[in-house]
Amino acid sequence: MEIVHEILTISGNKVTLSNGEVVTQIDDLTTGKFTTPLRNDVAIYFNDISKCGITTWEVGVTRDVSQCNEMVGTHTYDIYQIKNNRLYSGLETEANDGETPEARPDELNYEDYLVRQR
Repeated sequence: MEIVHEILTISGNKVTLSNGEVVTQIDDLTTGKFTTPLRNDVAIYFNDISKCGITTWEVGVTRDVSQCNEMVGTHTYDIYQIKNNRLYSGLETEANDGETPEARPDELNYEDYLVRQR
């Protein structure tokens, strides 16, 4: 499914992991969620299921879906690293799920990353 998610800024403290990698710790508060379908079949699907109570989805049109996203208002604690236009975040485990600063991931997830498109 092709959907645009936009991250405006990320900043935090640099730390060195046990394997020697330098990453940035972030404490995140999700204040909103916006979704933009990039393909017609995705827009049609969203309309068919009335995603977030919206039945007027269109390709390239951003909608505020904050009201139906359980992440809005939550804090998460993570690490990240940008390398070769790829954004890697922390590998969540049962013990390190990012729900508290003490449970922040302590290694990067190299399997699931975002690629800069611009």
